[in-house]
Amino acid sequence: DGWLDINQGSPTRILKTVDRVSQTKKASTKTIGILSPCPLSEMRHYALIWIDKLRSILHSMGYGLHMEHGKIYYRENTGRALNDLVKSHPADCWILAFSSPNIQRWFQEQGIPAIVSGQPAPGIDLPFVATDNKAIIFHAVGQLTAKGHQNIALVSEDSSSAGLITFKDSFLDTCSRQAHQGIKGSIINLRTNEATSAKNAMLMALRREDPPTAFIVISPFHCLTAFTSLPRRGFNIPEDISVITTFGDPSLEYLNPVPAHYVVAYDQTAKKMADLALKLASSYEHVQRENYIMPTPEKGQSIGRPPVMA
Repeated sequence: DGWLDINQGSPTRILKTVDRVSQTKKASTKTIGILSPCPLSEMRHYALIWIDKLRSILHSMGYGLHMEHGKIYYRENTGRALNDLVKSHPADCWILAFSSPNIQRWFQEQGIPAIVSGQPAPGIDLPFVATDNKAIIFHAVGQLTAKGHQNIALVSEDSSSAGLITFKDSFLDTCSRQAHQGIKGSIINLRTNEATSAKNAMLMALRREDPPTAFIVISPFHCLTAFTSLPRRGFNIPEDISVITTFGDPSLEYLNPVPAHYVVAYDQTAKKMADLALKLASSYEHVQRENYIMPTPEKGQSIGRPPVMA
């Protein structure tokens, strides 16, 4: 669409920005809101860190951070609940964490300053801060093919989020571009996100006539499943199967071998989120819409050469 310029070996460049319609100036609440389906205690580790850092940055700028959560906002007809929310808890800007397309669309249609944490749904023009999933996949596939892997499988979570769709599309596109070199890519779609589902799906793939020699596992939790389940069934990592995951969870560092993974740039994420939120809170008419953060790759010890097939 002409929004991004992505070149191998170069950082992703933003080509376009989005203009926001200036809102009627209201008295500042000096509050930034975060809306999430779950409380902090149930969030993934990387989200807890950037939210904590965001709170510190906002506090230093004289702003408070107010969190609201609830499944009620994620129902199909969510307009009334969201309207009650913004009236009872007014904020200068809202950050939509793990949000649904309906929530994003409602804030966009109401003209309420909001930022999507992660990639927005199709048709949503709200500014967002997200990890660069396309760059992660390109790098991960490159790591594996450099070791000689030609049959790679992406283990996908049971979700329809825009970020997950980008993972899948980028994976298939990256593999198809290298098809002339014998690279084959397949996607393992989990029926549920439970450990048993992930274990059974990976074992089934490994028992195929033409099994993958490497897994790219999107969820760090399913990566833990791979490391605890596959060796018990005779598939050692990385001798029999190489594994790389995406966002590193601190617990991954305690596995042996340490999985190849990516570390989220927490400081960069929090600073970018704070910058956007404060600009929108101050009624800036021009903000950068697409804000991608590239995590740092950690090599780990879970990528080896493909096994010699009998």
